[in-house]
Amino acid sequence: MKWWIKTCILLVILVLIIMFERDQSLAGVIFFFGVFFTFYFSVPIMKVQRLTYFLLASITFCAHILFFSETNIFLFLIYYFLLIDVAISSAKEEEWKIQLLIVAPSLLYPFFYRLDTFFLFHLCITGLIFMSAYLLQQLSKQKLERDKEWKTLLVEYRKVKRQVVEHEKEARLQERTRIARDIHDSVGHQLTALMMQLAVAEHQVTTKEVKVLIGQSKDLASSSLEEMRKAVKTLKEDTNKGMASVIHLIRKLEAESHIRVALTTKTGVLSTNLSNEQNVVLYRFVQEGLTNAMRHAHSREINVTMELAGNHTFMMTMENAIHDHKERLEEGFGLSNMRERFMNIGGNIQYYILNGKFILKGTFPLEERLK
Repeated sequence: MKWWIKTCILLVILVLIIMFERDQSLAGVIFFFGVFFTFYFSVPIMKVQRLTYFLLASITFCAHILFFSETNIFLFLIYYFLLIDVAISSAKEEEWKIQLLIVAPSLLYPFFYRLDTFFLFHLCITGLIFMSAYLLQQLSKQKLERDKEWKTLLVEYRKVKRQVVEHEKEARLQERTRIARDIHDSVGHQLTALMMQLAVAEHQVTTKEVKVLIGQSKDLASSSLEEMRKAVKTLKEDTNKGMASVIHLIRKLEAESHIRVALTTKTGVLSTNLSNEQNVVLYRFVQEGLTNAMRHAHSREINVTMELAGNHTFMMTMENAIHDHKERLEEGFGLSNMRERFMNIGGNIQYYILNGKFILKGTFPLEERLK
């Protein structure tokens, strides 16, 4: 409920109370509502909201006893307003405790006034509000569970979709590799054999014109062989690798999952030449880390940092806030597979929880590249 709606409702209640208390002094009414408004609009900044709501109900009860007449039933509207406010604003399971604290002061009325009939009516209204609040809480809980299940299914769907795309990409790469190997084994072998035969023929012939033609044919065959090797190399290489593939992955996940990834690259990272295997490890680290973050993260913000340690070690760090700070860490298939990939290139991964954040770190050496 928006603050201006709450203010309007409280002002209406104030007008009703003042109209009922025409013969009474307005000083008590103004003093009561001044104190009430001060405490009520400070609820959001209070650490213990239950105590604040109890104070509001107690202030209302004391003001009724001290400043207002016994028959002014409009003051009970304040209790109902507070009960409904808690039911709408709070979706916590401890909501009923706050409502009991609000009702508690009003249960003392029979000890001060003779409100037998109206007091029973007050209890009935309070009971209806409690029941409505309980039903509202159950509906809210079901909605949250459905949203959670939907988000889980959405994450799984996108994960499966990415896996399908990766499998298709891997299949295309394997097919390209097979074609490149066939070209190298067949056409490359034939061009090499042709160059050898042309070289033999060049030494056997004595006619100058024929030698020139054979030499030109040999140069053409050599040029064709070189072009064929370049084409084979292009077919074997994956055109989307390294930092380019990482940036492409981050953009794709941000568009699909509405997450915000802060990618930080320290000095020397972008100019570092990684091997194909290291590029694959880098890509899988970011992919698996972002997938885990989308599944378990408390916020949509994820920080990814890449840096060099002493020009001989490549370091990657991923941080994201999590729901349960005391959650026990278990290494699933994704992290286990990632650890194996890092170990294959002489690296390692670490993960832990610090200050409410899940931190994943990966390192691998660059000595072999430097040598």
